[in-house]
Amino acid sequence: MSVRKHKALSELRVRLEKGDLRVIVDRTCPIAELVEAHRYVDTGRRTGNVVITVPAG
Repeated sequence: MSVRKHKALSELRVRLEKGDLRVIVDRTCPIAELVEAHRYVDTGRRTGNVVITVPAG
């Protein structure tokens, strides 16, 4: 990882831990519903991130 990326990630971690940043998840969808999740994002109705889950293994 480049030095710039490492520094940026470190700064993000600190801000998250301090509560300066919040991660907002609108919904979580399994990868099998990827097309539907993408369609939902395209509607412009989402209020946060859409997280795609992938099974372990």
